[in-house]
Order: sequence, then C-alpha cells, then structure tokens
Amino acid sequence: MAQADPLFLPFINPALGTFEGGWRFSTFYSRRYQMQELTQAALAFSGFKWRIHWSAGAELFGYSLYREERIVGGVGIPLARKTRVGLAVRFHRLGIEGYGSAYAPGLDLAWSSAPVEGFRVGAVWWNVNRPLMGRARVRVPGGLIVGMAAELSDRLTGTVEGGRTTDGWGGLGLGFSIGITRGLGLRMGYRRETGEYSLGASLLLQIFQWDYAFSLHPALGGTHYFSVTFGNRSQDRLSR
Repeated sequence: MAQADPLFLPFINPALGTFEGGWRFSTFYSRRYQMQELTQAALAFSGFKWRIHWSAGAELFGYSLYREERIVGGVGIPLARKTRVGLAVRFHRLGIEGYGSAYAPGLDLAWSSAPVEGFRVGAVWWNVNRPLMGRARVRVPGGLIVGMAAELSDRLTGTVEGGRTTDGWGGLGLGFSIGITRGLGLRMGYRRETGEYSLGASLLLQIFQWDYAFSLHPALGGTHYFSVTFGNRSQDRLSR
C-alpha cells in the first residue's frame, strides 16, 4: 500500500502490513508541542502464517483534556500472487474531560496490489460501518485513501496518495524515498491542501529499523515522529 509516508500506514489499518514472511514488531511515537502537547503513540505486531497475514495493534492519541484509544486486529488474505485484501476490526474509545467517555466498534477494509515490477497501488477504507458513539449518538468519522508508489530508479521511489474523510480531512499528498546506502534512506513529503512539508530518515541494521521524521505545518507548527521496527525483513520492496 502506498502512502506519502508508508511508515505510519500499519497504524491506520494493521491488516495491510507488507505481506512478507516472518514476524515483525513496530512502535511509533509523535508529539506536537504547539497543540497542548498533543501526543500519538502506537504498537503493532504482525506475522505471516497459513498464507494469511495476521496483525494486532493499539493506538493512543490526544492530550490531558481529550483522548482517543484504539485496539485493532486484522488479517490480510492473498487473492493472487501480488494482490491482497485486508480486513480489520477496531474498538474505539473516546474520552473528554468533564463529559465522560464513549465506546464504538469499527470495521476497516483494504486492498493492495503490485501488478508490475516496481509499482504498487492500493486503498484503505476505514470505519466502513460509521458506528454511533455515546449518548449523543454521534457517528465516528470514516474515509477512503487511495495511493500508488513507483520505483523511479534503483534508489528513488515516488508516492502519490489522496482521499477524503467524512469530517473534511483529505487532499493530495506527494512523497519521495531516496536510498543513500544499503541501510540508510531519506524521505520527503508534501501535502497540498495544508501546505505541510515533512522530512525523514530511516536506518536498517540487520533486523532493526529506526525511523525519524519531522513535519512542519504553516499554522500548527512542527511535529516529531519516531518509530522502531524489528523482525524478519524489516524493509519491503514494491515488487513483492
């Protein structure tokens, strides 16, 4: 599946993963100090067994007055040699200080395919069922993201992704990944609607992969992203 920043895709829908053999564990953390120290953190575990990609994850988002918590479990099933579909079930909790908390289940669907060497296309549709939450019966936001990625050369990969959510978020995102050495890479991204830029780097040592990214929003300021992944084949190629 292609995203402007593929690193964080498993925390949107863990059912996608990379569909590689072996087992992987990922952790992710970000913080935006200009917005009440807004924090986002996630853990994900995935593996491949009986020709099915299994995954589970948990995510925390918010700050002292507002907090979202999600637990997600998913499967990825092969339809053809390079085509997969994903299904994930999520349990969503929302808490607001002074108002209490509410719970809701959710369903995500995903599709990913590599029809030719060095090219991948895919889509994620999350919260398909748009569940009602709390006594006010407010519907949880959902949305669709479609993306593609192409290996432009041996060291350069380009990505394009776009979509829309029911609460108005969306737009077009562009990104590039550059391989400096066998284990070191750089990433750049840009989101058109918000004017947000991002720059990141990744380092792969044996089964460990470290990632860092920084994004700058014209109005909301900067955000730091950190991620660590370890397990079999931490890096993926578009041809798989």
